[in-house]
Amino acid sequence: MKTAGHLPRFPPEVWENVLDLLPELQVHHSVIRNTLLSCCLVCHDWLPRSAVHLRLSQASRTTTIRSRTDLLRLVQVLTATPYLCSRVEKLRLVAEDEDRDQSWVSSVPMRLASKLPHLDEITLLGFNLSNKHPEFYRSYALFPLTQRLVLVDVRYTRLSQLARLVAATRARSLVVKDVKDSTVSKTDRDDFFYVRKVSAVDVRYLRSGLHSQHLNNVRVQLEWAEMSWACQYWMFSAQHIVLETAWPDVLDGGFQRLHAEGLGYIAGLFQRNVSQAEPPKALELELIVGEFCHVTLKKGDLLNVMVPQDRHILKVDMEVEGLDDQRLKILAELLISLSAAPFNTINLLIRGRKYSNADLYYWVPQDCAVLTRSVRERWEHLDAALLHPSFAGIHTMKVMLRLPPKDLPHPYMCQSDLMKDLLPYATQRQGMKWVECPASYYAQEMCIYHILGQHSDTYYNHFSVST
Repeated sequence: MKTAGHLPRFPPEVWENVLDLLPELQVHHSVIRNTLLSCCLVCHDWLPRSAVHLRLSQASRTTTIRSRTDLLRLVQVLTATPYLCSRVEKLRLVAEDEDRDQSWVSSVPMRLASKLPHLDEITLLGFNLSNKHPEFYRSYALFPLTQRLVLVDVRYTRLSQLARLVAATRARSLVVKDVKDSTVSKTDRDDFFYVRKVSAVDVRYLRSGLHSQHLNNVRVQLEWAEMSWACQYWMFSAQHIVLETAWPDVLDGGFQRLHAEGLGYIAGLFQRNVSQAEPPKALELELIVGEFCHVTLKKGDLLNVMVPQDRHILKVDMEVEGLDDQRLKILAELLISLSAAPFNTINLLIRGRKYSNADLYYWVPQDCAVLTRSVRERWEHLDAALLHPSFAGIHTMKVMLRLPPKDLPHPYMCQSDLMKDLLPYATQRQGMKWVECPASYYAQEMCIYHILGQHSDTYYNHFSVST
């Protein structure tokens, strides 16, 4: 039997060629990393090559280009080392100064499209799209199918300029944001886009809409005035639309007429999208007002094809600070403002403020001895809103109050009895039957009772709950 010292030795170049194949294996990157770590410990000849690949495997898969010089250097590197081409998944193009020459960005697709087969995301930062030649948009069609297009602090004068770029890249998800905007504090900013306000002269370009056969998700971050203004004209072909905004004066000035009109425009946006010549099978439009309110307008269900397409759902999740919070009046007016769209299902979740880093909610301490006059007045507005003529076609209505048992007013022992007194007319609405649902427990401290109104002659049997 031969010992290790008498075995034939291959030249180091042979082993280096073998090691070069490891990063190309179609396995998880963690497997490749662990394999390279083991190779580093085999012998001195394997160490240099294994260490190089190990550093590359741990490096970011995002490549940033800031100038024409960076572009030429990247092309040289990828030409000399072709195995690096498959590692680039995200490409960031950054304009350091708007006054500098930005023409190099038009040549990026022609130089890199054939070298980046696994490109998944393209980011443009600080560029001006308003003065780009039509060939600029055509060149970006050279890239393979892109999952995500991110536009950061990009200047444009027409929405059609965004639409051209989306169509060229065939992006499935569009994100446009302004790095100077601070509307959102806690939410991951990479998930939102900021649409810069377009002048009134260019309103006609908004009417054409943002269409792409590949676009599925659109996320918008805007100040409330701009959001409500733009929603008068927007049209998206996406199935999932998220609008994020802030109501800085909602508590100080109350629910102003401007808010009501803006919500009406958002309801109109939903209605336009579901009334297209070829409407989507399912559509979900979300309005997020900070942590204060989350409104969802749905047609069908994106995740459940069994849900009927003609089922239109209005869902509102609102945070309040007590049973007599003035936000309950805001909720009532919000429902009326959104009634322009023909909903047949309403789901309301009224919750207390959430503890940080916990799935528990609390209510500001108050006198729980009886239902005070202020409490009844707040809920009268909501009770009347649920009986609004625009909601005459409602088949299913669910109201859930997320309230710890210790905060129940005396003498109520469960929230279902409390809700019948808070919403006396809605619970007695003709043609509806109200079913008490069993309690649910959260963290063994939180119990939820809710009542669900169900039209007696509809097909929503899966909501029926026996008492």
